[in-house]
Amino acid sequence: MVTIWTGAAKVDLQQIHQRLAAVDPAAAKTTIETIVAGADNLHETYQAGKPEPLLSGEKVPYKFITVGYYKILYTFNTEKVSIRSVFHMRQMAEQNQALMGQLDTKAAQVAADAEAAALAAQVKAAESQPAPEVVETPTVETPQEETPTVETPTVETPATETNTSTPPETKETPDTSAEMDALLAKMKTSGTPPASGGMDDEAMKALEAELLADDKKEKEEMPDVQDISLDDLNDTNKPEGGQQ
Repeated sequence: MVTIWTGAAKVDLQQIHQRLAAVDPAAAKTTIETIVAGADNLHETYQAGKPEPLLSGEKVPYKFITVGYYKILYTFNTEKVSIRSVFHMRQMAEQNQALMGQLDTKAAQVAADAEAAALAAQVKAAESQPAPEVVETPTVETPQEETPTVETPTVETPATETNTSTPPETKETPDTSAEMDALLAKMKTSGTPPASGGMDDEAMKALEAELLADDKKEKEEMPDVQDISLDDLNDTNKPEGGQQ
């Protein structure tokens, strides 16, 4: 078995030398010699290298060894060990980060494609299914309850009738003095002398009887007139004129 440097690995050595030589040419030369010496016997010690996890999916297995601050990637078979690339550890970290970003982008794209394919499959499956029958839900009409209208009875207050009727006129009692004078004159002409002040007992009795008869006649002809109060005016049960 032999150890060979691929074209990509040689380019990496040249870039490392140029970068270091811009600062310190002597240090640049020493660094390159150290890297080459560490890889010269790689065909004898390649089994001691560690697998590179970022390249584990490749068909050809990748391993690496470290020389100082540098990582040397290589592949191998039964005939040779091929040095693929040389990186500074910091540079390798940056490249790993860039590689991880690319992998994340690719993974997101794969996931999006898978989601789109699944959605398309669902749409196609839905189109192949017969349309479901539309079931009409009967509309249940709720009868509206009519609220009975409560009619408030109207209380009619009877109108108070004011008794404005004029009581019957009271007949004036005729003056009896004229009748008395006429009676006395009649008695004088009859020749009967009056007793006790001009009238005897029979004349007095006759006069009293006549006066009583006149009073009785007047009472019969004249109705009873009672006093009418305000309470009697509001009482509709009493007859007009104060008669009960």
